[in-house]
Amino acid sequence: MTRGNWDESRAKLWLESQGHTDIRRPCDDPPDYVVEGRYAVEVRRLNRMGEDWGKPLESWEKALEKTLQKVLAGFGPPTEGKVVYVDYDYPYRPPPPAQKEFEREAREALESVEPPVNSLLKLKLECGVRLLLSPPVPAKSATTKYMVNDVSVATADSGWVLSELREHIPRCIKEKSRRVRGKDRVHCYSEWWLVLVDHIEYAGQLEESELEDLREAVQFKDFWKRVVIISPENPEQFYDLVAER
Repeated sequence: MTRGNWDESRAKLWLESQGHTDIRRPCDDPPDYVVEGRYAVEVRRLNRMGEDWGKPLESWEKALEKTLQKVLAGFGPPTEGKVVYVDYDYPYRPPPPAQKEFEREAREALESVEPPVNSLLKLKLECGVRLLLSPPVPAKSATTKYMVNDVSVATADSGWVLSELREHIPRCIKEKSRRVRGKDRVHCYSEWWLVLVDHIEYAGQLEESELEDLREAVQFKDFWKRVVIISPENPEQFYDLVAER
């Protein structure tokens, strides 16, 4: 299961929680799902991207990911053909955690817990890195018990959450619009929905004023009739950003 498929599985759970039973994978992609034969649903991970203090976040992420992959490889092959995906993030505070420190703390943390069964498991290391473990899922091509799923480095300032959401939600909408239009698929369905799986705030409860602020920031709606933000931890926790019904 790739990170995309993991988020798509969260979106499917959300659709089911809304009472939809006819949820199918179409022969042609996009969309990711067709619901009730008329709603085209695209899924996208909403995560942090960009630069802070002049240094690309990707360079921090690559260094942390390389170290974590080394740690995870030491736990051996999958158990009963199932793999546990590991997300992690680090509040961006130069300098990053020392490689040996992060390696030791990650190994000790994973050795001290059992993989989650039905829900996500959060682990916070002393160095500031936060790990998020998924329940085991079948993965025929997996070679290790644990696999890196997603990485994220971001600022930890108190006001960063809304600014991150205001910046990256429109970017995700434009990216998906280009993809669907590029394959000339808009006309194939009467209504298009975009489900964003929130790995920034985990679809945390927002004040009404904050939600209105976000809605005002989304000026580019294009052909999307509905844009929904859902939590990867609990897909039944969500809010509508765009809802033209």
